[in-house]
Amino acid sequence: VAHIDRANKDPWSTFDNSLRTLENSLDVARATGAGFVYFSSSTVYGDFSQSVIDEDEPLTPVGIYGNLKLAGERMCIAYNQTYGMPLTIVRPQALYGPRCVSGRVTQVFIERAIEGKPITIHGDGTEKHDFTYIDDLIQGMRLILDNFTEGQRIYNLTGESATSLGFLAYLVAERFPTEIEYGPPDPEKPARGTMSCERIRQDLGYEPRFGIQDGINLYMESYGPAPRIRGTGAT
Repeated sequence: VAHIDRANKDPWSTFDNSLRTLENSLDVARATGAGFVYFSSSTVYGDFSQSVIDEDEPLTPVGIYGNLKLAGERMCIAYNQTYGMPLTIVRPQALYGPRCVSGRVTQVFIERAIEGKPITIHGDGTEKHDFTYIDDLIQGMRLILDNFTEGQRIYNLTGESATSLGFLAYLVAERFPTEIEYGPPDPEKPARGTMSCERIRQDLGYEPRFGIQDGINLYMESYGPAPRIRGTGAT
């Protein structure tokens, strides 16, 4: 699994998994005459220039992960331009939901709370992510695959409503009572916000259905009932 934290700890394997594997996949698609869908990331935008951005936002990634994702986009576009390979690039953000085991912030917050450990927020809690519930991602991908066309398309695919990490921590601690702590901000993570899904809405009829409160409650329910934490009496 490649994400920002792992990319910083192990850039070589992240490069190998991100670009060499992508090259192999593109060559297979080219040989078989298939179209290609590339999962990119919100990190290709770098620091958002405003609270809501669309696909025309300048691409100014920060750090290893975001730059590798942008390099992946460029590779895909090169194959589209050179070989006419049909291409759709998808830019999600902050995916979460049952069976998400990739170490994303939602999983980390929930599992620390379940274990009776404090939730740690890097920064003052105002940093926002456009959390995307897994069912919304699946909805968007089904629309893309069912309506796949020639040419090149790029879509934001998110919950389309950014939420602060402070509010996320509050929702988790409501169900699994624990303390919330604050640490220094992570300079490698860009300042993000809401990603407009108007393009995929107009083209394919996508409409996100899960706000953060409904989605995170479903995610927490997948862990089972709130445990009794030794020594606190909390349930």
